Amino acid sequence: MCSSQVGNSLFVTSPGAWRTARTYLSAILVGNLAWEIFQLPLYTISHTRDIWEQAFAVIHCTVGDLLIAALTFGLALLTMGYPGWPALYFKRVAAGATALGLSYTVLVSG
Repeated sequence: MCSSQVGNSLFVTSPGAWRTARTYLSAILVGNLAWEIFQLPLYTISHTRDIWEQAFAVIHCTVGDLLIAALTFGLALLTMGYPGWPALYFKRVAAGATALGLSYTVLVSG
């Protein structure tokens, strides 16, 4: 386990933390890729563009969603995670990442 003292907070990097982050981002990647593929027929691009432009749109949107998820997760982890995460404070960080992601979606969509 590696750690470094920064101010009054202690940032801890553990194999469990990295495993949890990789699992979360992998699930986001697979889920958003499926979401983009399944909703593609609802948009005119599926009727007016060739397969390569459709594939680019799916990949572009999936990568964008993954970046949003990674940034909101990182921000939640920085602000709400404490030493011992993910064994401790997992729900707090998950709720924070979800709230930040929903807030971003509402802000950008509105």
